[in-house]
Amino acid sequence: MCNSASLGQSKWTRRSKQNWPTQRTRVLAAVGVFILFGAVWILVGRSQTLSQYDEPEGYTHEWILPRKKNASIEGETTADGTSEKLYLHYVRFKPQDAKVLTLRFLDYLSVVSAVQRLKPDDIFIHGDVEPTGTYWEELKTQGWVKYLYREKNFTLNGRQSTLEHIFHVSDKTKLDILVEYGGIAIDWDVYFVRGERIRPVFHNHRAVTCYEDEFGYNLGLAGGWKNSRLLHAWRRSYQASAAPIN
Repeated sequence: MCNSASLGQSKWTRRSKQNWPTQRTRVLAAVGVFILFGAVWILVGRSQTLSQYDEPEGYTHEWILPRKKNASIEGETTADGTSEKLYLHYVRFKPQDAKVLTLRFLDYLSVVSAVQRLKPDDIFIHGDVEPTGTYWEELKTQGWVKYLYREKNFTLNGRQSTLEHIFHVSDKTKLDILVEYGGIAIDWDVYFVRGERIRPVFHNHRAVTCYEDEFGYNLGLAGGWKNSRLLHAWRRSYQASAAPIN
């Protein structure tokens, strides 16, 4: 025979055990806390890494401060409050086994789409040799492009180096060009359909690029002002991540 005290205690014990979190719940909670602290650690680490890069004079945090209405593409202010010229850059180096660099029809279409849709003030073709061929001569005749010589090699970690893959050389060169000139740099397989939408976006942001994954951007289309902190940090990242050929 149970007295009322023992009966009440047993009911309280059963009720308390029902309210206790199960082992699965405790494990999930622990995993959640671990993921939370891991995410915070990664974000803090990436922020500190970015802050280690040189900050160009006059930069602002492009993801925090919008561009001023009277600021130019290069980050300077014009007398009448209008934007400076919008430059479009292509990069093409001659392969080692090629004697000439011929501009192909699809390359020609990319430039024409930029002329018709983006309407840049100047289009520059950077490379170690000037392109040749019918389509190149047509672009020059129309006055749509200007060729600028650019060495394939560059200084990496204080010495003259070249990257293992030619597309890495092109990417590194794009960043050098954007920091030097400002504007937009694109691959030859980029075709503008609604390029007029890029100008207002570029007018209000110090850097514009394509999303690739959670840890990187895509240089298939990238642009920015010369004093963009992102462009300078991105270029400096090659010092640590790109392995030169000895």
